[in-house]
Amino acid sequence: MRKTLLALAVAVPVAAALAAWWCLPSREELAARLAQEAGAALGVGVRIGALDWQLLPRPALELRDIATDQQRPLELRRVLVQPRLLPLLAGRMELHSLELDGGTIVQRSLREFSRAAPKEPDRAAPALELDRLAIRDLTW
Repeated sequence: MRKTLLALAVAVPVAAALAAWWCLPSREELAARLAQEAGAALGVGVRIGALDWQLLPRPALELRDIATDQQRPLELRRVLVQPRLLPLLAGRMELHSLELDGGTIVQRSLREFSRAAPKEPDRAAPALELDRLAIRDLTW
């Protein structure tokens, strides 16, 4: 009986880890998907150089070397997004913190977003609440 419980205690976490590894997208796939969705929302192409994520001890998504495909691109060296865990597990995105570390934002390029972004009627943007926002070394 003890051997069965011990085997079950080992097998369940291993099976869960294998299932998560099988079902979750790779870093490259997730970066490509985020770049595609950001490009569709902004109306210009977006490139993401690298992506890293973690679930524990606190969920975090780190994006590096982000740039828009424009004549004068917006460039961000590093973006760290930390969502809240319980809402994330429930399928909702609520942010705990957002860090922007290094980059260049060209105001003229920002104006292109409003002209290029597709319009969606009667769709309000979700409210964004942050416990912490950090911006370092950003050129405007």
